[in-house]
Amino acid sequence: MPDMDQGIKRLIQTHPADVLALTLPGADYLGTLPVDVAAEPRLALDTLLRVRYKGIECAVDLEAEARARPDMGWRLFEYGARATIVTGLPVLSVVLWLEPGGVPPPSPFVFAGVDWMRRCCAS
Repeated sequence: MPDMDQGIKRLIQTHPADVLALTLPGADYLGTLPVDVAAEPRLALDTLLRVRYKGIECAVDLEAEARARPDMGWRLFEYGARATIVTGLPVLSVVLWLEPGGVPPPSPFVFAGVDWMRRCCAS
């Protein structure tokens, strides 16, 4: 599965607008943002896209995972927090679970205390 994980990551990097259309319908792709969001400890996101979603400019952290990981919610929290600091944009996290027949675990992390984040994430 790690080879598939890397292949999907490469697909996302080479066709971000197409993958975004599948993972976050209605978002307008505006470009790609840096994925290295901290020096210590070093964190690098798979893909960080600048988008306009429901009229609000934000970043989408698009991660591809070969199997469900119990720490994924925490990782997304760390990635999102640092990416928000670096970009100044609210961050929406999307995970592509590549495990066949698997059921992704629910995320225990929800961050919606900031007004612009609530507006970006509201349905």
